[in-house]
Amino acid sequence: ISGFYTTEPVLLKKSGYIFDKKTIQNYLKKFNKCPITGISSNILDLIDCKNLTINKPFFKTRLDIVSIVQILEEEIRSLIINYFQVKQNLIITRQELLRSLYQNDSSYKTIIFLIKENNKLKKILNRVLAAV
Repeated sequence: ISGFYTTEPVLLKKSGYIFDKKTIQNYLKKFNKCPITGISSNILDLIDCKNLTINKPFFKTRLDIVSIVQILEEEIRSLIINYFQVKQNLIITRQELLRSLYQNDSSYKTIIFLIKENNKLKKILNRVLAAV
């Protein structure tokens, strides 16, 4: 219901859903029904679940505002570093692209020059052959 990790999971046997014990107890006291299915239920319908304490998320103990701000700062720093790396890669890629474009342009200019020279030489050769 709260969206937070539960340390005390309980099963609501009428609906089959698992909830945080304190949260669902408060909800059942007020509404007497499952918050998801709407099936009539009470506190006696709760069954304690066994819980492994191995894989608890770090948010379990870091729910205060200061900790959340610190987490967000870490994420922002990480994003800034990633942005910097992407920007550096963009600069390198632009330089490589410009180099390739200049090489391509130079190649075209050289080919055009050679075609013109070839045409001039063909004209000269044709004149010489016509004169002989």
